[in-house]
Amino acid sequence: MRPHPRRITLLGWLGVGCIAFYWLIMLTPTKAVNFGPALDVIGPFGWLILLGMVVLPIVAVWRGSRWWLAGAAAGVITFVDVLRRIH
Repeated sequence: MRPHPRRITLLGWLGVGCIAFYWLIMLTPTKAVNFGPALDVIGPFGWLILLGMVVLPIVAVWRGSRWWLAGAAAGVITFVDVLRRIH
């Protein structure tokens, strides 16, 4: 078995965190939680969340456990959903 470094797992969990952040914003009613100030702080760097939710789990798959394929698939599905909502 190959070693499973902690830093690779951290990359995968950061990617899953980006996915969870996106879906939390999409599924939470605007009256319940106001994400306006948080999104204003992110500003022009919002594309980093999109990049992180796809790339980081893929790096975790490449370097670590194959179980991160589920995270990578969720990232790709979420990215497709983002593109669908943009157009």
